[in-house]
Amino acid sequence: MKIQITTQRIVLRRLLRTFIEDHVMSSLRQFIADITLAHVELSDRNGRRGGGDKRCRIRIVPKIGDAIVVEDTEANPKRAIRQAALLAQVAIKRQLRLA
Repeated sequence: MKIQITTQRIVLRRLLRTFIEDHVMSSLRQFIADITLAHVELSDRNGRRGGGDKRCRIRIVPKIGDAIVVEDTEANPKRAIRQAALLAQVAIKRQLRLA
């Protein structure tokens, strides 16, 4: 499984990249053989205005079946990443069980 990370209006420093990779990998670890790509997009929707607008969208491309997209928006980007990773885990588990 390859993890691809993109950002919009958020600087992707090494610590944040590692945080994203660790949380996505740990949430999807049991499905690595079934997933081709996990694309993580982290964005700040309001820019300098602030507020609870850090969105983490994860698009999972499984080897079989349709792509899955989940997202979460929070004031804290790490919280959005954690929650989106958990949602991705539930979604891929459901899809693979139905396949």
